[in-house]
Amino acid sequence: MLAIGQINSCPEFEEEAFNDAFKTVYGPPECPAATLEELVELGRRISPRVNLASNPTLEMVIIDEENKTRKNLERKLDHLEDLIYTHVLANTDHEPDEDDLVLDEDDLDGNHEQEIPIEMAIIPKDKFLMGSPEMVVIPESTFLMGSPEDEPERDGDEGPLHEVTVSPFFMSKYPITQSQWRFVAQLPQINRALDPEPSSFKGDVRPVEQVSWHDAVEFCDRLSAYTKRTYRLPTEAEWEYACRAGTTTPFHTGETITTELANYDGTFTYGQPAKGVYRNETTDVESFPPNAFGLFDMHGNVWEWCLDHWHENYDNAPTDGSAWLTDDENAAHVIRGGSWMYFARCCRSASRGRDDPDFRGRNLGFRVVCVLSDRTICLT
Repeated sequence: MLAIGQINSCPEFEEEAFNDAFKTVYGPPECPAATLEELVELGRRISPRVNLASNPTLEMVIIDEENKTRKNLERKLDHLEDLIYTHVLANTDHEPDEDDLVLDEDDLDGNHEQEIPIEMAIIPKDKFLMGSPEMVVIPESTFLMGSPEDEPERDGDEGPLHEVTVSPFFMSKYPITQSQWRFVAQLPQINRALDPEPSSFKGDVRPVEQVSWHDAVEFCDRLSAYTKRTYRLPTEAEWEYACRAGTTTPFHTGETITTELANYDGTFTYGQPAKGVYRNETTDVESFPPNAFGLFDMHGNVWEWCLDHWHENYDNAPTDGSAWLTDDENAAHVIRGGSWMYFARCCRSASRGRDDPDFRGRNLGFRVVCVLSDRTICLT
């Protein structure tokens, strides 16, 4: 289960004082990472009427209806909801309804089937995370962006090497999948229509492709409106920082890479490994090992849109991790990560590409980031 931050225990619910102590997603270093079960235990400190229950299609925190007390509980449960919003709703591709909240006798330790009113359920606000995708916490740090001049097969647009400080954020564990795309595509339109089935290579857990930069932004806008949280494309600095996950080598796997570690055109090698396979298509997300941050497919599979406009090099680039934009709305945008049809050199952590914002390609997708909330909670 994904740890969504650090939870601080305090003797009383003093939100203002806790906010002062909880400056980043990690909070005080002595606090342990919180799993969903630990959050439920925190919920029990609010009320013994908070239980963990699940069925084959749904896991969520519910209130035992037989003992529910609404007085003064709703406000505190709203706080608990904020802490649980990244919990995964598994194996369903629609918005939860009453049928999803029917629990059989195995779900509640032998109790007979009972239906929990939907208004009593704590439904995570990231309801698009249905079908098993997750958001990963990326910690704040400073890193060297770009490639050194002696890195093999580097391009001039990867320099100069420069220091960037990145604030903490959430990033999707893998590129947006086709099942995720379909769910968001049926949400109310913000600025433009979305094709619910744009991809060339079909598969619910394959990355969505054939989506433009404008399409990806519309996806983020709809998701933000639906969840009441801010989703957007990653900045180029955020993307490279997340890809590297603390490494300085050409790949987060080290000095080289193989097709056992990523999906790219293995008929051309980088470094000394033997030639690999050329799959000539996308692969399911999570098919290859993740990096140290727990992110999948940062090398290969599909190129990924970034928020930034294209610049020929990093002269005068931002050093705070923000997007580097121009006044030209039609300018090309950065893409990162390489893809199934490109050589290994294009999959390097520092490798950069670009496409026009209306371009769609069968090797081009995206992932999202979620901006950390200023609101922090202490449960007692």
